[in-house]
Amino acid sequence: MAMKRFSQILQTLLGSLWRRKRMEFTFPRMMDSHRKMLLILPRAHDAFRLAHRWRERILFAAGNKAIVVLSIGAPLEHVQEWSPHHLFFTDSDISSLGLASRRVVNSVEKERFQLAIDLSPDFDFATAQVPLRAKIPIRLGIADMQNVTLAEKYFNILLCRNPQLDYESMAKLMESNRA
Repeated sequence: MAMKRFSQILQTLLGSLWRRKRMEFTFPRMMDSHRKMLLILPRAHDAFRLAHRWRERILFAAGNKAIVVLSIGAPLEHVQEWSPHHLFFTDSDISSLGLASRRVVNSVEKERFQLAIDLSPDFDFATAQVPLRAKIPIRLGIADMQNVTLAEKYFNILLCRNPQLDYESMAKLMESNRA
């Protein structure tokens, strides 16, 4: 219990230190104005399977963007179906404190993405920190009600809903910005 509390305090502190200026979205097609997108796959097998069931809908909603997939320790099966361009890292690229290695952050930063979508169905510190540290301006993620305060430090667009409805909400949000 003490280690979990320490981890949450560390994540909150790091999120506050890394935090970028909040963005205001005042135009309806903000996602269409960005052409290069990073999709971050969930690390947990069950979460990956759930996201994979929504793959076609999410990719359709993304439109004609250049999509690169980031996978850190996620199952390798079906990664090619998401995008032929991917950045793959193993769990060894995550420190014991849950920090992604500088190698991961540098690889993402070098690509100069304009938009990142973390498909983890609940806030995952290991994946959420990467787009923030890589200075990606628009970061979309999902969190349950227990992690909202923490997730707000990492994502500037946050979906907080029932885990089974999160991908549907995300696809609707993305599609509404294409209309």
